[in-house]
Formats: sequence, structure tokens, C-alpha cells
Amino acid sequence: MFRFVHMADVHLDSPMQQRGRNRDYLKMALEQAFYAAVDLAIGQRCHALIISGDLFDGEDLSFNTEKLIHDSFMRLHHAGIGVFYCHGNHDPANARRRQITWPENVVVFEGVEAEEHVVQDTMGQALVRIVGTGYPTKDVRLNLAKGYPKAKGDLPTIGVMHAMVGEHSADHEPYGACSLADLERLGYDYWALGHVHQRMTWKNDTIVYPGNISGRSIKEQGLKGVYLVEINRGLPIKAQFVPLSKICWTHIIMDDVSAHTTQMALYEAMRDKLEALPRNRQHYVRITLRGDSPLYDSLDDAKEDMERKLSNDTHVVVEIQNKTHLPLNIEKYKGEAHLLSSVLDLIEQSRGHKELLQTLCDSANIVGEGPNYHQTLLEDLDKLVVDVMLEEDCKHADC
Repeated sequence: MFRFVHMADVHLDSPMQQRGRNRDYLKMALEQAFYAAVDLAIGQRCHALIISGDLFDGEDLSFNTEKLIHDSFMRLHHAGIGVFYCHGNHDPANARRRQITWPENVVVFEGVEAEEHVVQDTMGQALVRIVGTGYPTKDVRLNLAKGYPKAKGDLPTIGVMHAMVGEHSADHEPYGACSLADLERLGYDYWALGHVHQRMTWKNDTIVYPGNISGRSIKEQGLKGVYLVEINRGLPIKAQFVPLSKICWTHIIMDDVSAHTTQMALYEAMRDKLEALPRNRQHYVRITLRGDSPLYDSLDDAKEDMERKLSNDTHVVVEIQNKTHLPLNIEKYKGEAHLLSSVLDLIEQSRGHKELLQTLCDSANIVGEGPNYHQTLLEDLDKLVVDVMLEEDCKHADC
């Protein structure tokens, strides 16, 4: 039997987007999650801790982070646990921190040529073969999977790789990009992947992105942690997600706020949503308000006070995003011989015509992240256009 903890995308020393105490808390939560992963490996009597890239966020490390890493890896060393760490695009091998002296229990994968290491127990019995690659520089664009040897069949084999795999990770830079088929044909028992911050698994939890270990912004939502994995010859892999971070980012969308005709009514509706969240973590929440609202004109001025009051009442860090609009009947402006009608027709055509939408965005030099970014631009765009154009007409007519 071989048991290990699989983590990735730790991003120690990451600059947090929040300000003041919130930023300090996010940094502390990230470090605590890393400590918890080490505690888990020791408490579960693991043979190894695998870190699939981006242990660090940038090229320079603070003294506190260097000490955290050294002390943690030494704890693992004293517990007889090996560390297998591959460099990623955020922490390539040519970064200045390459001068770190790693404890003797640490194996570092630095290059694009796959390296193999056979892990033995205390009696010298071979347990598994771990094969990994790393990033010598930040920008590795070749298919890393093609450099891995096929499994030999004599030992369970674990692949360690920091790369974009398959279409599901299209929101990330295509570093080391390969397909699921590239991995499957190698016949490995488990793929310990990194790079994608969302938790994803394939093939009965044998090809795994654990996600990053602690959320840093609204882009990294949900429970965050590591995988505890056990490999027994002739038996299915046991891979269990273990949430470790005390932070949980959540996006609450309130699509129809038209029934809340006063600020107090809207406040109470948002408070109810927040109070329904589990109490076992510190929540950072973005509330997006959408739809027709009689409060449209006043929400931008009121939202800062609402955020503060909600945070005080619920102990949740809150950001309110106002995407409401004036109550409008869009249909009555369509099918007419005027500019507004033509614009609305173009918006409607773009919703069902990806090529047209791409052409329009290219002509306006609009570049965004992810395959669905341009589609998000169309959300409530028709109502926004009507609102703005009618307001302009009103100005010119001295309404």
C-alpha cells in the first residue's frame, strides 16, 4: 500500500486583492491550509507529499515563507515522508529562489524531460514509481505528456505534471497542454496534476486536479484543499478530497429583485441569503443584483453602507455588484425604423451567432479571458442600451 497527499497551486507569497485586515487574513488562511496539508500527511502516516507545481506565486520569497517551507519539509523528513515537487509556470526552476537548499527528503522535478523515482519502504521494498516533469522557465508550451514513458507494469506508477489537460481547463494559459487521451495511453495508475485552480477529476479519480488549497479571490470559489490518495495493488484507487482552507468564496446571484421596492426589503433578502451559508468557514461573498428594480438609481450610492451593515450583521465579507436596471419593456422598441431598434436586433443576432459576436468584439479590440467571456458581455446589454439611449434622447430634449 502507498498513501500520499496530492496538492497543487499553493501560491505562497501571493499578493492578495483585498485590503487591510482582509488581505492579512487571506494570507494567513493560505499558510494555515499549507500547514494543515503537512499535518494531514503526518497524521495519516503517508509515504509522500506530492506538490504539482506553483508552490510559490512569484520569483522572490519572503523570509517567513522560506522558513515555513523549510520547517514543514523538515517535519515531513523526521516523519519519514518524502516530498515530490515539480516547478510550475509561477515558480520555474530558473527563478532566483533556486538557491534554496532542500532537505534530503525532497525530490524536485525541474525540466521538461521526465524523471523517474522509485519509492521504497523502510525495509527497502519498492512501493511505487513516481514520474515527473517541471518548468525550467515560465513559458513551457510543448506537450509535456509526450515526454513521459509508458508504465512498465512492475510497480504502480504516479505521474506528476503541471499542465493544461483537456478542454475543461480552457480558461487557463495552455502551458504544457495535452489531452486526456495522451495521459490514458501511458497506463499510469494516478495523475497528480496542477495548474487549474478548479477541482476536477476524471477516470474514477485517477486523473486529478485538486485545485488550489485556499481561495484568494472570487475567481476561486468553493471548498479548497487537497486529495488524500491510497494505492493498493489490484484494488481501485482511493482518492478522497479533504477541504483544508478556512476561506470559502461564494457568488450569490439574485436574478429578480423587482419585488424588493425598498432598500430595507432588499437588505433583508440579501441578509437571509448570507445567513443560510454554513458557519464552519469564513465566507467572502459577492452578491450580484440583476433584473428590473425601482431602486436602480439609488443602489450604487447605498451599496457601500449595505456591504458594511451586512458584514457586521452576518460576519461575512460582502461585495455587492449592482447590475439592475430601470423597469423597461424592451419589446416595444424592437422592429421599428430607428437606431435603437437596429442595435437591439444586432444584440439579439449576436446571442445565437458566435462568429458575428467574435467579429464585433475583434473590431472593438475587446479581449477577455475564457471561451465564454464574450457571451457574458451580452448579459442585460439590451436593457442597458435602451436605458442609455433613452437617457441621451431625454437630455437633448431637455426632459
